[in-house]
Amino acid sequence: MPHPTRRARAQITAEKAHEILKRISDDECRALGFDPAYARPDWMVLTVLPVPPPPVRPSVLMDSSARCAPAPGGAAIAQHSSTW
Repeated sequence: MPHPTRRARAQITAEKAHEILKRISDDECRALGFDPAYARPDWMVLTVLPVPPPPVRPSVLMDSSARCAPAPGGAAIAQHSSTW
């Protein structure tokens, strides 16, 4: 049975958290120790993940000195099986 004085925690999405952080005023940023001209709390949330095109991605060295080239549409993919 939950403790009677504890409040239930509401789960929020990353988008909702970002929206909340965007509403922090410049004065509140300064109170938190940020200079709003150079750093704001909402800037600390990664909203875009840049991915370089396959020709400029480095290849990945495997344990057995085999190479794994980047997959055309995503990150480098390697099949590795090990016995335990």
